[in-house]
Amino acid sequence: MELKSFWHRRLFGTSRVRRLISLRKPVPDILLDLMGCKIKMNQGLIISSLIVAVVFGMAVETRGRAIAPQELTVNPDYEKQARRHYESGRYREAIAILQRAIATYANQDDIRGEVTAWRNLALVYHELGEWQQGRQAIVESFNGIQDLPETPETQKLIAQSLDVKGQLKLSAGRPEDALETWKVASDIYQEIGDSLGLTRSQINQAQALQALGLYAQAIKTLTSVKNYLEQQPDTLLKAQALRSLGDVLRGVGQLDESQAVLQQSLKIAETHEDGKAIATTLLSLGNTARLQQQPEAALNWYQKAVGESPSLEITIQAKLNQLNLSLDEQQWSEALRLERQIKQELDRLPTSQVAIYARINLARNQMKLVKASTGIKPRIFPPQIARQLVLAARDASTLEDKRAESYALGNLGTLYEQNQRWEDAEKSTQKALLLAQAINAPDIAYQWQWQLGRILGERGETEGAIASYSKAVNHLQSLRSDIVAISSDVQFSFRETVEPVYRELVTLLLSSAQKGITPSQENLKQAREAIEALQLAELDNFFRDACLDTRSVNIDEIDSNSAIFYTIILGDRLEIILALPGQPLRHHSPSLEGENIETTLKKMVEALTLARERVLIETFLEPSQNVYNWIVRPFESELQNSGITNLVFVSDGALRNIPMASLYDGKQYLAENYSVATAPSLQLIDPKALAREEVQVLSAGLSEARQGFSALPGVEYELERIKARVPVEILLNRSFTEQNFEVRVRELPVQIVHLATHGEFSSQLENTFLLTWDEKIDIDELNSLLRTDKRQRQPIELLVLSACKTAAGDNRATLGLAGVAVRAGARSTLASLWYVSDEATALLMTGFYRELAKPDVTKAEALRRAQQEVLQNPRFSHPYFWSAFVLVGNWL
Repeated sequence: MELKSFWHRRLFGTSRVRRLISLRKPVPDILLDLMGCKIKMNQGLIISSLIVAVVFGMAVETRGRAIAPQELTVNPDYEKQARRHYESGRYREAIAILQRAIATYANQDDIRGEVTAWRNLALVYHELGEWQQGRQAIVESFNGIQDLPETPETQKLIAQSLDVKGQLKLSAGRPEDALETWKVASDIYQEIGDSLGLTRSQINQAQALQALGLYAQAIKTLTSVKNYLEQQPDTLLKAQALRSLGDVLRGVGQLDESQAVLQQSLKIAETHEDGKAIATTLLSLGNTARLQQQPEAALNWYQKAVGESPSLEITIQAKLNQLNLSLDEQQWSEALRLERQIKQELDRLPTSQVAIYARINLARNQMKLVKASTGIKPRIFPPQIARQLVLAARDASTLEDKRAESYALGNLGTLYEQNQRWEDAEKSTQKALLLAQAINAPDIAYQWQWQLGRILGERGETEGAIASYSKAVNHLQSLRSDIVAISSDVQFSFRETVEPVYRELVTLLLSSAQKGITPSQENLKQAREAIEALQLAELDNFFRDACLDTRSVNIDEIDSNSAIFYTIILGDRLEIILALPGQPLRHHSPSLEGENIETTLKKMVEALTLARERVLIETFLEPSQNVYNWIVRPFESELQNSGITNLVFVSDGALRNIPMASLYDGKQYLAENYSVATAPSLQLIDPKALAREEVQVLSAGLSEARQGFSALPGVEYELERIKARVPVEILLNRSFTEQNFEVRVRELPVQIVHLATHGEFSSQLENTFLLTWDEKIDIDELNSLLRTDKRQRQPIELLVLSACKTAAGDNRATLGLAGVAVRAGARSTLASLWYVSDEATALLMTGFYRELAKPDVTKAEALRRAQQEVLQNPRFSHPYFWSAFVLVGNWL
């Protein structure tokens, strides 16, 4: 009795384990492959391939060497036989062997053997998706442990049972619970000095962290594991750690690093001739190649995975990936061939979670194939697709997997929607939504709320559609960090699966304007909130981390002299909402009369960035005036009557690439009448004015050619001109190293950091950087450098980036500029959208700092005055020279 009490306290008495029992909040599952359907198959394969060697009594260090307990005296081959059946997918045979083993161990009073067999049985039931039996088996394992004496061997059994328990929780869509379970296992492994057990547990924790969207923590954990294993022999455990690290690196967009680590994992798996490890790594390499825009390489990896796979499950997964890739490449005949193969092979899989999600994936690809390749024979008919989803829903219900059942029914609703069977679509979607809500799964509930909104919209039920869309957006807001995890994944496109929810909601809210009816103030407020939320979601997706601290703000709190323009592009429509201090919101949707928004904006950008000669000014003025007429002209009188002196633009899409100061009204540029600023979101603005004590500037730049980039001869002159206006410390060329810059930021309580160096803004985080003498600094590194001085009481007031440019051909490149502005921790960022002549830049910067030093001159007004000074110079009157610099963030 004393022993049982002790083990009860050991297993269930700690606060951490009590938390394990109480946690019930589901979070997004890891996704299977490239299908766009959230599933757990890949996750289960990754972890179970590691656990199986442990729980079936096999040593990980040497393939085939047993580590069965010494007390085992009856039929020592039970575990080997069960493991062989398990690895080949013959789960029922494995169950029969393990059940015989349990009976034999019970007759022999071999508690350790019985505990081990129950634990193994739980894992097999997990693979079949038979949750109730799996949970009962793991409970029996722990019940047996309570009758064992306290020894290191018993503690190891506890930890190994926790390994399997964590696997059950993770595959059931509860990674928080799984993480806590594996942390307890890690504590035990550490206590008994089992370094390999600890390493395995850390790998498991990294999988849970990835499922939770905590990519940075997952990378840190796996890098630590990798560093430890580098000193160890090349084992399957090392291969697994490297594969997990490669998958996480892919998730955060470090594709070259992901490929290198996965190649290393593959080499070890091949040395050990482990078919499952080889095939799983080949799948990962294919997914990485897919994101690297290398479809031929991805296809090659998938085909190799099929050839190497000892498991029908992995084979089907690889073929599903090939199918989706063929659809993307519009290889219809190949797609049809794969579709037929997968259908036949799916019918050979036993009823399991793996089979359920594979059917859902197949159905989604079939829908995509039908939609994209009408006319190709033989055609796939809706009843064939419906069959897969009905079977998946039925099997999910049998296995009591409500998440899988919700996916199956929701996708059935999608099929009905695609075929305009609105009533059936609504019923199926409602059922899917109720299941998602029953298990508190907002990550899938938002998808069905969105789908329901589309269906109701098509049926003309606008109010109901708006209500459904609003609920979908609320779910997305509550899921900020989790959506980052999903949308970073290889098969989840933010622009296809998150962004449209916001845009379609705004379309509905403002739809009355298309009928000549002004939208209500409530609808305008909700539309503005949706636009703000979309901007934040895009930045979260850009950073791959929900890192932004936001606050609700009112324009009156910030500046009574500013007007805020919200612009959003909705297909062929442009919607504008204007916020004036203390006044109702205004709305305007210009009649474009056949004009193409993207074409006009492209002409304007090209004329701005390519035209250096004044004779080309007409090529710019026409599109510039068009955009002015769209956005500003409808509100001219209201701006004047309200005493507005500053305009702030929360812009959307390609409008972000336009310096709004260069808009032309037919006589003057906007910068001649108003100061202008941009904001990624008003919720990110810190509404404090620039402190007016003596300004301290840290400047750094490169005038010499470096790292393949051309010389910037005007940089030295630019920095010297600034020094003549304000106190400044200069790091130039060789002195502008990352280390020196960090030291000076730490030592100097600077308000302004001015960097005159090559840089690029891109819609891809990894392609946004600034150049130093010895390195390229990315956004995260810049953030770290600027926050080096922990004693600094205030953030950097202003970060100035000259000689930078936006990525060529990237319509969303200024997302990178917004990212720099937000992540750097500066209240404002002044940056150039393209590289301007040295003399014009020096003239503008000199004027800017001169005006900024004056009392009561805001940053936006200082920039406006400097721009006016440059444009009045006949040599630099073209907007190319003076409008490249934009102020992002706080304009006060």
